Parts: sequence; C-alpha cells; structure tokens
Amino acid sequence: FTLQMVYGLSCIITFPIYVNVACSIIFRIDKLKGWFMEHPRAYWHCTLLRLVTILMLFAISISGIRILDLLNFSGALCNAYLAIIMPIMLYMTYFKDKIKKWQRTLFWIFIAVGCCLTLLSVVVSLKDMAVQHHPKHHT
Repeated sequence: FTLQMVYGLSCIITFPIYVNVACSIIFRIDKLKGWFMEHPRAYWHCTLLRLVTILMLFAISISGIRILDLLNFSGALCNAYLAIIMPIMLYMTYFKDKIKKWQRTLFWIFIAVGCCLTLLSVVVSLKDMAVQHHPKHHT
C-alpha cells in the first residue's frame, strides 16, 4: 500500500511534465507541424491535444489495470528496445570500422533472440492481465 501511495503521489506531482513532454514530441513531428505550429488555430489544437492526453491517462488510471500489471507490460515492451537494440546499434554505429563481419552477425543474432524473448515476455504479461489473479505478495 505504501509503495502504491508513493508512486501515485509522484505521478500526481510530475503529471504536468508527462503531459508536456508527450505533447512536445507530437508537436515536433514534421507532418503534424502545420497542424500544431503554423495553423491559425494552432493554440486550440495544442490545447485539445493536451486535453486528449490527460483524458487518455485518466482512462488508463481508472480502467482497473493494477499498477503492477501496467509496469510489467511497459517493462516488457521497453526491454528489447532500451536494453538490447539501442546499445548494440550504438556500438555497431560507433565502431563500424573496427567490427568484423562475424561480430556484426553475432550482434544481429543477439538482437533477434532478445526480441523473441521480449515478445514472450509481452505475451506472458498480457496473459497475467487477462487472468487478473495474482498471488497475495504480487498486489
């Protein structure tokens, strides 16, 4: 209970940052700049996007998804990209002249295995959310 309260309080305190960052990313998309930056009603569009973002986050929070299920699912999705793909791609880009072909092949195999394991993790987390039955120490 205490951990969930601390997490909830930190979400409330940092909520404006979440909304601002999410909307700022959308504002910078080249195909949407005309709608959010150059349009005569750009301020209205930006405000409407922030409202939709707030309503979506509110809908997620009242949907009944337990916080541990949500964290499990988001961790499963981010695992391959942040822990496997990005570091290896950065390494291969930075040292592209020094990496041999067999090493590059090995890196791609590692990425493929990591993505398969991440897919398995996503499926298991979705199954856990669908079952909605957890041991007492998981709530």
